[in-house]
Amino acid sequence: MAKGQHPPHRQTPYFPLLPLFFSLYGWNQLYPEINLPLAGCVFFITIALLATGVYVVKKMLRINGQTAELLAITAFFPLLFFGLLQDTLKAGRLPAFFTSYTFVLPGVLVVTAAALHLIYRKRPDRLAAYFATLLLVLCAGEVIQLVLKSRRPATDWLLDSRFTAVQEFNHRAAGPGNRPDIYFLLFDSYASSLSLEQTLGYNNSAIESFLDEQGFRTFREATSNYNTTMLSMSSLLNMDYLPDTASITRNYTDAFYRGNRSLDDNSLFRLLQQQDYRVVTAHPLSLNGAGTKYPTYFSYMKVQHYLYQTLPGRLYRDLGFHLKHSRPFRPLYRMLQQQQNQRLTAYLQESVSAVKATASRDTAQAPRFVYGHFTLPHEPYVFHTDGTLRVPDSILSGTNGFRNYLQQLEYANQLIRELVTHIRTNNRPNTCIILAGDHGYRSHSDANMPEHIFRILLSVYTPDGDVQNWPLTLSNANLFRLLLNSQWKARFGLLPDETHLVRARR
Repeated sequence: MAKGQHPPHRQTPYFPLLPLFFSLYGWNQLYPEINLPLAGCVFFITIALLATGVYVVKKMLRINGQTAELLAITAFFPLLFFGLLQDTLKAGRLPAFFTSYTFVLPGVLVVTAAALHLIYRKRPDRLAAYFATLLLVLCAGEVIQLVLKSRRPATDWLLDSRFTAVQEFNHRAAGPGNRPDIYFLLFDSYASSLSLEQTLGYNNSAIESFLDEQGFRTFREATSNYNTTMLSMSSLLNMDYLPDTASITRNYTDAFYRGNRSLDDNSLFRLLQQQDYRVVTAHPLSLNGAGTKYPTYFSYMKVQHYLYQTLPGRLYRDLGFHLKHSRPFRPLYRMLQQQQNQRLTAYLQESVSAVKATASRDTAQAPRFVYGHFTLPHEPYVFHTDGTLRVPDSILSGTNGFRNYLQQLEYANQLIRELVTHIRTNNRPNTCIILAGDHGYRSHSDANMPEHIFRILLSVYTPDGDVQNWPLTLSNANLFRLLLNSQWKARFGLLPDETHLVRARR
């Protein structure tokens, strides 16, 4: 063999192992939300990209297949697992500089360049065998974890699997109470009128007057228990506080997905089904597609889970907001915003229609619980007061945030009037209606008056007027405890009203 030539290519079965490990690792991280079709799709896309990289290296450097494969794998490893490296450094509680792009990115480039140089100059035979063994062990470890996770019960993947309210209800038998229809209409990020007055100087008395005329009682000092949707809703529907706030802070992404699953399986739903209620969900939030025929509101997050592990994805996540204001990328962001506007309009129309479709005056039907979750007045602020869409450029500018919030709030008020009137007109008289927020307006109050993050809309109608006897101040964790005590003659104790500010670590 001439000096400087690489040895003949010896086939080592490590080439597909890096894409396989990337796919399995992402699947394990987000099990059971990631499924086999998505993991398989990621595998084939990654192996196609890696094969392209090998081909380019072979043509450019005129080297044999094994060396080209090793060079391509070495280059791809930091591209695929940059997010893992950065997250590991952050978990080590190092000074901020050592987890910043200023330090991490040049460091990764230097180490990768040194490894590429070493592989190109040295015999790759032993290194190839080492790569193959290492990747086989890593893949085997991921498969074992997946098998073990698949054997765990479905309740293990809920944010709160204790179902304490179910146990409390069964332990304290309810009396022969009423079984009314219950409409629970949740408006995301709808702040209380008191909070709107104090933080934004906005008078929301018109909607309160309408609700008062309809027989509702509005609790102006009501609070949510948590500051984000999934945590707040899991607590509300489980009628209890979450079991481990510390672990939620450490891994908010995991808590988000577990909380999302609690939208479908929680203490309240189990109690309702135990009492022969028909439970109807009308919202686009569930990751498993329940409640909507469209791709769900958070369905993109499964793809982002893989994308944000990569170096390009992590750069886009953390620094991409600069691009929307640059001229070359403006048309792309305008198109993406138009698509988002269409999705949000479809979600809203479908949720409103689904709630309306449940109304019936047939007293022979089983009692119904209808949960409608509307993504108003939460950002993105895409709607004018009358429900027409704002133009993409004005949304992308990100200016006048609180004014745009108030416009969506006024549109939400229009939907509240529409839904309440429809339900009161077309459903059975024996019907309770709850209008609530899951947290307050966050953009303004987060830094200046954090207590207002928890001040929410809460207005309740009961056919017997018993809501007038409820305490003036209450939080979401006690909402259905009070309602079921009132209507079912349940004997739930009331929890202390607390607020928990949970800040996600990125």
